[in-house]
Amino acid sequence: MKIVRLLILFMLTATGVTAQTGESSDVKSCAEKIHYNCRKCIYTVNAYSHIDKSEQDSTITNVKRRKWRRNVGTAIPIDSEGHLITCQSVVKDAVKVKIITADGEKIPADIIGRDFTGRIAVLKIAPEHIHGVPAVTSLEQISSGKNVYFLGVMPGMSVDVNCGRITSLNPSDGTFEVKTDSIPGTSGTPVFDSGERVLGLLAYKVDANNGTETVSEGNNYLIISLEHASVLAKQVIRKKKPKCGWLGICIDLTSINEDGILVTNIIEGSPAAKGKIQPQDRIYEYNGSPVRSIRDFSEAVTGSKAGDTIIIRLLRGSDRLAVNVTLSER
Repeated sequence: MKIVRLLILFMLTATGVTAQTGESSDVKSCAEKIHYNCRKCIYTVNAYSHIDKSEQDSTITNVKRRKWRRNVGTAIPIDSEGHLITCQSVVKDAVKVKIITADGEKIPADIIGRDFTGRIAVLKIAPEHIHGVPAVTSLEQISSGKNVYFLGVMPGMSVDVNCGRITSLNPSDGTFEVKTDSIPGTSGTPVFDSGERVLGLLAYKVDANNGTETVSEGNNYLIISLEHASVLAKQVIRKKKPKCGWLGICIDLTSINEDGILVTNIIEGSPAAKGKIQPQDRIYEYNGSPVRSIRDFSEAVTGSKAGDTIIIRLLRGSDRLAVNVTLSER
């Protein structure tokens, strides 16, 4: 057991945990735990944008290096569906994005969109590459003077922990500031509390000019609350999701039974009309899902997308029929 403990301690120390001068052993221990437990939630972002011909260095013989500019940042998952969140500055002007997981695997990512405030961007990777979604701390639970921990990509592409302390809060715009004597990481680096919950994402260094997107030692850094950023991210995701399919029927909410729901009217020109569904038909199955309640029907319809062709089984008098209907947008 003693040998195992020494081995774990060596692993944590080797990964690089940086505390501010004079920090207690409790703070260092907390930083080590965050690195060990949360590292798999950190994704390195390599965002590539085109270089204009006027900016190309003719002395570089490698054609690929002359055509592309790479920007490096950090992203973290916000759901199990493969959505990652980072700062918008990381993927600004990017035309392709590659992600490096904590295990070193290189995978492609799509840029789903950027929020209207210009702060965050949402990326999408295959869901199987998501190895846990970190818990989030509300901005209301953040207070000045508390120790926090940056867990992000450092020079040399290693994932390290650096400690800092909250200096001020800006609840009106969903941000706060952190002072650290270390280089905290790249844009998008998550900031954790001692309970391994994410408080926010590193945006940029705060200087006398306000808004310089640089990262250097011994300064205050602006942090975007992840609680606030997640709301913006969900708005971006919703806009990109395919719209729910529309059938175009009216139903009698009082006549639900084991034979399904009663159709009272068909909207002219709707997918239902084109699929030959008629008033007084009873729908008892929607694309393989039994329909015995309004909830059954609602869940089945909202699970369909515009453009899907679905099979509806219905009772017309004493006849049982199956019709194919191609859903459309409302």
